[in-house]
Amino acid sequence: DGVADVATAGSVTLIATTGSIGDNTLPADWVGVTTGDPTVDGVAGVEGAVTLTATLGEIYVDSDDDMYLAAVDALTMIDLNITGTLNDFTTGADAGIDLDATAVVLNVAGEIGGTNALETNTDTLTAHATAAGDIVIDELNGVELLDIDTMDGAITITTGGATTVTDVASLTDDDANDIAITATAGDITIDDDGVNAGAAGDVAITATLGAINDDAVDTTTDVTGDEVALTAATGIGDIDTEGETITADDT
Repeated sequence: DGVADVATAGSVTLIATTGSIGDNTLPADWVGVTTGDPTVDGVAGVEGAVTLTATLGEIYVDSDDDMYLAAVDALTMIDLNITGTLNDFTTGADAGIDLDATAVVLNVAGEIGGTNALETNTDTLTAHATAAGDIVIDELNGVELLDIDTMDGAITITTGGATTVTDVASLTDDDANDIAITATAGDITIDDDGVNAGAAGDVAITATLGAINDDAVDTTTDVTGDEVALTAATGIGDIDTEGETITADDT
């Protein structure tokens, strides 16, 4: 419901040793968390950092303010509903995983990792920025990008393994709203209408060590953008594109 159950000007740490934090039966069963804004970047215990742990369960947390993550760790599900922005507590790339669970779902009224990128370790990722804001995600391994969209912003996603792109879109057609997806290992497989930056936004998809493949041999558009660039080390399959400029580089 967004009403804080746990509120402080400092940092918040919640640990469920045997069960879950919150319940998805009703929104009112979620745990509301509110902290102050960060005061010292990346220092544990300083105002603003949120740590949530349910290694044998799930996490369902909402907030009526911005949230800065130190670490959120669950067995099967992390579901965050934030009426504000969502960022890593630490600026720049770091070794810490911000979101670690089999499935991660983020509903945020603003940027998701746009200021400080979020590091994830998950099998499936869903992320909705329901107001203007960029999405920046660094995934440790392979992942299915199940449903990623921003109302008005750019999307940058880097993964460390085989990646399935089911639905990644910027919903406002603007030249600044580009989409970049990079897999540093493994193949990238794109579903029908898997990537959509509109007619004005550019798209760059890079498989550094692998291939880029269509999920099926068909004529349905897989990637839409103004300038579409596909780069792969071991081949580019039957990718159906729609754009002003299309480049494909099989390195």
